[in-house]
This record gives sequence, C-alpha cells and structure tokens, in this order.
Amino acid sequence: ARPPNGAPRRAAASPPLRGVVFVPDLAEVERGFVPSGVGHYPRQFYAEAAAVVAPLLPPPAARVGLARRRSKGSLRALTAAFAAACACIAYSACAPPRRLLAPEGSRVVGVGFGRSGTNSLKQALDRLGFVTYHADQISYRQMLRWAEAERARVNGTALRKEAAADDAADAVIRAGYTATTDFPAANAYRAFLRRWPRARVVWTARDPRHWAESFVSTLGRALPVLRAWPFSLVPEAATSTEYCYRGAGIRLDAAGRPVSAAQAARAMQSRA
Repeated sequence: ARPPNGAPRRAAASPPLRGVVFVPDLAEVERGFVPSGVGHYPRQFYAEAAAVVAPLLPPPAARVGLARRRSKGSLRALTAAFAAACACIAYSACAPPRRLLAPEGSRVVGVGFGRSGTNSLKQALDRLGFVTYHADQISYRQMLRWAEAERARVNGTALRKEAAADDAADAVIRAGYTATTDFPAANAYRAFLRRWPRARVVWTARDPRHWAESFVSTLGRALPVLRAWPFSLVPEAATSTEYCYRGAGIRLDAAGRPVSAAQAARAMQSRA
C-alpha cells in the first residue's frame, strides 16, 4: 500500500511476528464513509440496508401511528439500527464471498485493531485477488463460534481456549476466505497461522492515543447497544463483540464501555 503523495511509510518497529508492516493513509480510511453512531460504513451500506428492511417494516399508516407514540429521534435511531442488523444478516446469508483470482497458495493474516485502517486494508487485499474476512463479513454461524471463543477465554482451560479459537478460524477458512483483517479475526491470529504457516502478517498501525480516542467514540459504543433490545434477542452478538475487545486486552466497565481511552491505548501498544 502506498500513500497517494509519497513512498510507503513503515512503522518504527515491527510486531513480534514474521511478515510486513503496513501503515494506512488515514485520510483514505475516512474518505467516502459516514458516521453511523457505532462505527463507519460505506454510504452504499445504507441503501442496501433500506432495501432489506423495507419489507419488514409496518405499512405507512401503521408507521404514522407508531411515530405518534415515540419521538421521531428514537424511532429513527431504532429503524437505522434494525436496518443495519438486517443488512448484515442478509449479506452473510445470501452473498457468499466472491472467488477472485487469488495468488495460488498466498495467505494474509491481519493483526491490527479495528479503527486502524483495517477496512482500507481489506479493500486493498481484495484488489490484489484475496477474499478478505473483515468484521462486516461475519455470518451468524461464525458469530456463534466467536462467542464460544469468548466463553472459553473467560472460563476455559488453555486447551479449550486454543480449541475454540481454532474452531472459529476453521469456520472462516471453510467459507473460502484467504485473508483476514479487523476484529475478531485479529485476536485469533495464532489460530490462523497454525493453519497458514507461510502467511504474511500485516499490522495496521496508528498512533495509540489517536486510535483510542477514535475507538472509544465509535466501536466502543457498540456493546451497550448490542446488550439492549432488540439485539439482546441474539445474545451471541454481544458475546462475540466482547471477544473482539476483551480478547485484545481492552478493559470494559459494567455497561460494556471501555474503562478509559488511556487503557485502550495501552492495549494497542501491547499488541505491537
């Protein structure tokens, strides 16, 4: 990856893993994206979400009555969240990853945290011919395995923790992916490397303080939402998200929010 105005930049030090170090151009990360409250998604995502959720909403007359009983702001927020969830489920169920002309035998394992340019890395890898696994590609069956990985992380033995991570990695690989980036796969990089021992390891780096501020104000808000209705009807969504954060060393309070930006920054530094 090469910034548009110069030579490729490299981090001061590589992570303790074999591979390359990739530092994204953060302007490219944000370009073309709009804030959603708990993260950043492409504008096209909202159009797809609207198309998916429209048949599931009440008829217009019923919606008018519902709006009278609720404030417009809360109704709009609930509809947007529900649309996003429906779009993710529909995508994972109906749109398997495209089989591109990936380099024969080549594999890439991303170990960088979400909000460090992982989506830009995914797009770059896809252009290079990989089928890249990102948080946006998590299917329901894979989510169940990531949730089990979190339960094993909390209560399991070392053998159970490794087995659960391996099971989650196998589910991703069986789906046809040849590269990974972002949470939760970044926390199970050892499991992927056991299956892809010759894979290149990519670390997406960002200043820890700036990353922590971005994380706390975006992804750090997701868990309380997933614990509330209607997302609480699928508790594995919250549990798998806990694996994304706690599995990376990020401490959460009782409500599911990061305890502080400073602690999150230290967690990122420890991964590096």
